[in-house]
Amino acid sequence: MTFIKIVSVCLAIGLCAASVRAQDMDAADILRKTDAVRSPSPNFAFTVQLQSRTRSGQSESEFEVSVRESTKSLVLYRQPLKQRGRALLLDGPNMWIHIPGTNRPIRISAQQQLVGAVSNADVARVVFSIDYGTERIEKVRVGETPALKLSLRAKQGTSSYQTIQLWVGEQDYRPLKAEFFSLSGKLVRTIQYGGYKSVLGRQRPTVLEITDAINPSVSATLTFSNFKIKETPAEYYQPSYLGRLSH
Repeated sequence: MTFIKIVSVCLAIGLCAASVRAQDMDAADILRKTDAVRSPSPNFAFTVQLQSRTRSGQSESEFEVSVRESTKSLVLYRQPLKQRGRALLLDGPNMWIHIPGTNRPIRISAQQQLVGAVSNADVARVVFSIDYGTERIEKVRVGETPALKLSLRAKQGTSSYQTIQLWVGEQDYRPLKAEFFSLSGKLVRTIQYGGYKSVLGRQRPTVLEITDAINPSVSATLTFSNFKIKETPAEYYQPSYLGRLSH
């Protein structure tokens, strides 16, 4: 066998092996590692600055978010002042909002728009490893970065998005970008993950660029800061408690 043939066979074997490894990877483990990049702990808190852009102009908002047991999120509105006192609660697939002056919290949809291109779920956070299963893994590149493309499907019909295409770094499982689809299969929004910084001992994304796929003129930037490990009291995550947090 000539040298060229040997090299060709080796390359073919290597490519086949890479394909097999991609298919045989523990998809659930990849999602857990990706979530670990996004979330420093099952119980933590952070601040979100939201800059929304539409044809009519720009707006800015700020929220304080507390996460408990990975699946529960409490979002307190801080800016603009006219919305201060509102509180948003996400508990698994269920979501409520309390508006000052009302008697009880209102049940809402996680897919409902918060501001412009941003949905309630975008601020309250989607947990890939809990809410989604992986149907397919492909080895691809995002620019110059070797990556894995994961085709995800919601485990429940009540999830914020029914299918997601997620690109993560092949070596470090950092989320790079994601496409979110509705029940009908229509692309709803695209998110680019960036602004990686050392946060609580690990490089984590601190900037999300969101584009509305249906109306590309609508976009938003989410900037995350003030991360801290924090165990917020369990009673805060009850719909009936939200009115007490409105201050």
